[in-house]
Amino acid sequence: MLHVSLFVEILRLRPRLMFWTVTLIQAAIWTLVPAIFYSTPPGNLLEVLAIGRDAGISPEVGPPLGYWAAHAAFRLAGNRVIGVYALAQLCVIATYWIVFRLASTLVGERQAVLTILLMAGISALSAATPDYTPALLAMPLWTLGVLLFHRAVTVDDGRWWFVLAADLALLMLTSYLGLILVTLLVIFAFIRPAVRARLLSPYALGAAFVVLCVAFVPIALLKQSFNETLPRITNLRHVDTLNQNIVGWLRLAGTVIFSHFGFAILAALAANAIWVRREGAPVIAGYAVNSLERALIFYVAIAPPVVVTAAAALIGYAGALNPAPIVAFSALALVVAAGPDITLHNQRIIGWAWAVLLLVPPLLVSVFVTTAPLLGADLRIAQPATAVGRFFAETFERRTGKPLAYVGGDRNLALMLAAGAPNRPRVLGDTPGLAKPSAADIADKGAIIVWPAADQAGTPPPDIKARYPDLITDVPRAFDRTIQVWRPLLRIGWGLVRPASSPATPAQ
Repeated sequence: MLHVSLFVEILRLRPRLMFWTVTLIQAAIWTLVPAIFYSTPPGNLLEVLAIGRDAGISPEVGPPLGYWAAHAAFRLAGNRVIGVYALAQLCVIATYWIVFRLASTLVGERQAVLTILLMAGISALSAATPDYTPALLAMPLWTLGVLLFHRAVTVDDGRWWFVLAADLALLMLTSYLGLILVTLLVIFAFIRPAVRARLLSPYALGAAFVVLCVAFVPIALLKQSFNETLPRITNLRHVDTLNQNIVGWLRLAGTVIFSHFGFAILAALAANAIWVRREGAPVIAGYAVNSLERALIFYVAIAPPVVVTAAAALIGYAGALNPAPIVAFSALALVVAAGPDITLHNQRIIGWAWAVLLLVPPLLVSVFVTTAPLLGADLRIAQPATAVGRFFAETFERRTGKPLAYVGGDRNLALMLAAGAPNRPRVLGDTPGLAKPSAADIADKGAIIVWPAADQAGTPPPDIKARYPDLITDVPRAFDRTIQVWRPLLRIGWGLVRPASSPATPAQ
């Protein structure tokens, strides 16, 4: 007798309920865990916030929309980083919903839920999301572009082309990935005769004109960096450069593959590939997918990871790639390949495995953050950004009568200070996309310069002393970490560049 678990019953009877349950639980976990356990934003998020504050546009950081969105979310949350954590999860929710809608059209809602369950096993779409980058905002725009392209080529309504053009325009203003998706979709359209005929319609040509107009923004940014990229391309004929690029590509490909670890476990359990059980298994019925739609899903699942990782390795961005958008269709490709009727083996184990993949990573994060200081680790995410930012902002205003406009010195400390200060000062430095004011502007508005204190006097490093000759140093300031235990206090050396129009006041 076939026994069906509650998991399968809900999947069969209320697929949308299961979809929203899975999606919202994951979003809530990855919003609350970093908000509770991280006192300083993780990864590159501090830099993203600083670039968004400056509205910096440079070829190194790419199109600006993703940075502006992070800054807006930060400000809407009252200058609290939980707003950016929530933005990241809204991007994940939107991505899941778009893939669910496309999958529902292709294979039915029940198999669409299986697709979302598999997507939750891809770390780039779950555990990595609190470290917001523009790639996360690009993720729903990328998947929406594929959904709208599918509608445009399968539904006889020309208005879909203009909606697709608007989405691709936003994607190109968010990430260079927009240019790659446009190129890949055009290639697919030309190699499929049925789609190529639709490209000649007035609607498609009008949409193409809109896309070309917006494409000048990322193309212009890429043109600015052409002088840096060209030597890397011309050096490909050298054996050392070729080997270096191959190693970089293999490293990126390995990162993409490893992010599918949980996905692979769920798929193996469902297919009964880990161990063979002879008991009966329920069948999740779906729709047969026609050849054009099958080709499209396989194409957007396989081509983007290959093209993007190869391009990133070629131009030297191997360490800065967030694979979230390019792996968004891996799960749907597997479900489509499985056929219209999917036999779901190990149904109870799958439910537990999904729960483990959902709950264990945030549990490990919370345990790591709370226990690492006991082992002597100095975690950046445990540094008190709010206390540091508030102290230096209030001290500057108290001594000069002006709000803190600029912070500089040690890059990591300056980024942390800027994120924690109530008035959001700009960060000075050579990082692409950050503020580069003139010396006169710094002299007029003043600045706080910080560095790790190496002695009791708080002597600034030689490079900082040379860059800011008018720096007035003060005694180092010590801060408690979120979890201090027996770690020494966080001691920050600092100095003040007094605004030219500010009267001198005694130190307080």
